[in-house]
Amino acid sequence: MTIKGQQDSAIKAEEEKRKTKAEEIDGEIRKTEITALTQNQGNILNWVTSIMKPGADGVTAQVPAEYKPIINAVIQNVMIKSVASTKEQQEMIMAEMQAAQEQQQMQQQQAQQPMQEQQNINQPPQPQPMAA
Repeated sequence: MTIKGQQDSAIKAEEEKRKTKAEEIDGEIRKTEITALTQNQGNILNWVTSIMKPGADGVTAQVPAEYKPIINAVIQNVMIKSVASTKEQQEMIMAEMQAAQEQQQMQQQQAQQPMQEQQNINQPPQPQPMAA
């Protein structure tokens, strides 16, 4: 092999080493990003479950309205995706959750209706102003 051939071979070998090293570094960066994302999701899930956890009295605390969009997004984007293996399963779970939420809202409205009627019964009629 000539000197020129040896130089070309050494240059190509060095380029391949650099390319391999860059790929290794990219792989490590990606691994670190995935680890951080996983830890972040775990922390968010812990926060959501702590908010939704029943208290000592067995009653789940009312979630503040400003947190509901975040909690719903976490449930849809993290929790459901971690337990459903297909898009169809994800959609089915979300539909079941929506139906349960609607049923709960109807039950709350029905429970409030008798209370409001009882309050109306207990209040004396308001005197009407007399026309002059």
